[in-house]
Amino acid sequence: MRELTAPNAFPGVNPWLDVPNRAPFVLPADKPYIDAFNGTLDEGNSAHRIDTNVPPGPFAGHLDAPVVILLANPGWDERDQAEQCAPGNLRVILEAITTEGGTPAWPLTDQFATTAAGQWWSRRTRDLAVEVGADVLANRLLLIELHGYHSRGWIAPPVTFPSQHFGFELVRSAMDRGALVIVGRCPRYWHAAIPGLRDFGNKIDGLASSRSAHLSRGNLKGNFDKVVAALRT
Repeated sequence: MRELTAPNAFPGVNPWLDVPNRAPFVLPADKPYIDAFNGTLDEGNSAHRIDTNVPPGPFAGHLDAPVVILLANPGWDERDQAEQCAPGNLRVILEAITTEGGTPAWPLTDQFATTAAGQWWSRRTRDLAVEVGADVLANRLLLIELHGYHSRGWIAPPVTFPSQHFGFELVRSAMDRGALVIVGRCPRYWHAAIPGLRDFGNKIDGLASSRSAHLSRGNLKGNFDKVVAALRT
């Protein structure tokens, strides 16, 4: 792994520089833990099994974005493997997690508008897009997952995968620069992983419905205008 040295890059070692460019998309450091986790699941439990045939999405967006949303892990759709492994799309997805300083949040870009991931995010950011435009969202929203691997349903692994620590550092960096942090899902896990996050002042702690993760007027519980203002700053 190499150091990130660009002037505006996140200062640290990005483990995702070692991500394979073909399936299975799993970091060598994470593989023993993911294999062990999948091995603990009942044979019929496909909902929580981690699928390494879909490229990982631990984060998406510019690493210095003014608005950061904390989530659980990338979901799963039967279309994901074909859509995200298409050569042009795969290149963009892998560049998103290996480029110094990040890239526009790919699920919010025109290239992915008709994909399952793009449609999922479009539904959840529709109200914000009306206010600031989809291009602003792609460039000023940073999406960070608790871990970066896909599964149909969320269940917290009993151990922390090595790669998760980079995501935790991205959150600490966001707090240091005073970004607006939205704890969209799994607040208990995020608060445990990031000391000081619970008391961080520029934070929206939870959504009216964390399961849906909609960044809508109603789901942001009176904080919608605050998010719009931060995106426009």
